[in-house]
Amino acid sequence: MNSTWADRDFLVLESIVRRTDESGHEVGLDEIEQDTDLSPEDVQRAIKALDSDGGYIRVSTPNAGGHIDFVLSATSKARREVGAWPTPENITSELVDRLKQLANDENAGEDTRTRARRMLDAVADGGGAVLTGVLTSVLTTQMACRSEGRQHFRKPPVKTESSFVDRQESEARRTCRWLRIAFLP
Repeated sequence: MNSTWADRDFLVLESIVRRTDESGHEVGLDEIEQDTDLSPEDVQRAIKALDSDGGYIRVSTPNAGGHIDFVLSATSKARREVGAWPTPENITSELVDRLKQLANDENAGEDTRTRARRMLDAVADGGGAVLTGVLTSVLTTQMACRSEGRQHFRKPPVKTESSFVDRQESEARRTCRWLRIAFLP
């Protein structure tokens, strides 16, 4: 069986995210066909795959013939997949790249370069995994709060074993400490 992700599904997903972002409205399948040069049948197959198993999109109710006429919206999962929303890994990578630039920037003050080097050392000593974990928690909480219609970003109540929560909070405190060490005077 051939993979349809790169040649069909991903192209359709990119079109949907771009068009819903540009217009703020649902997307007709004819628009997706124009963007991707795919046949109407291939677009229908991609839409059904992205809706049913992937959880990437929300679609209109199928018509009497079983065809979907509109894509109503793209999910946060879709936006992350096509690079329209950040992932913890790429935020961490961008932070490391920026810290490397600062550490080597001759125009930056010595204090700034020293802080950037210390932060890089902290990330290299296992802090990168912790930072990615904290960012995952923050992004997941923000997206969950947005999807529930909340206007502010606060952690929803968690009913789980306290030892797990304590470990997560402890890791978050350590990460905050690294940030203070690296960037505060």
